Amino acid sequence: MESRERKKALREELRRLLASSRSGALLLTDLPCLDSIPGLAEDLEAFLHGASENSAGMVVEREPFDLDQYRDVILEYLDGCSAMFSALPRVGSDLRLDKARRFVALIFLWQERQVALTQYANDILVEKHEVDRER
Repeated sequence: MESRERKKALREELRRLLASSRSGALLLTDLPCLDSIPGLAEDLEAFLHGASENSAGMVVEREPFDLDQYRDVILEYLDGCSAMFSALPRVGSDLRLDKARRFVALIFLWQERQVALTQYANDILVEKHEVDRER
């Protein structure tokens, strides 16, 4: 009984510590402005249209980002099951770029409530959204 009381007290203390370490609410009084971060708009444009600069400052063309293609591949792979992000099939040839694009596609799919995302350590469980699974 003493052991259970000590565990309960420890859990309560941990809960108080975690609650006190939370950050406050984020109140946005102004809309974010792309011009507030120099070069952000150009970097986003280059990312979406498949161009990037190498270390010498030269523009290198990449395969274009086709969000619909990534969406189709992910949803087809998830047909009737769930999968970890690391197991999703690659679409592009550049490993790092493809991983970033798969992640961006998942965020869009999550925002559209087509998938549910749950983080497990360094990976993400991807499941079709409940409503989509019933169809």
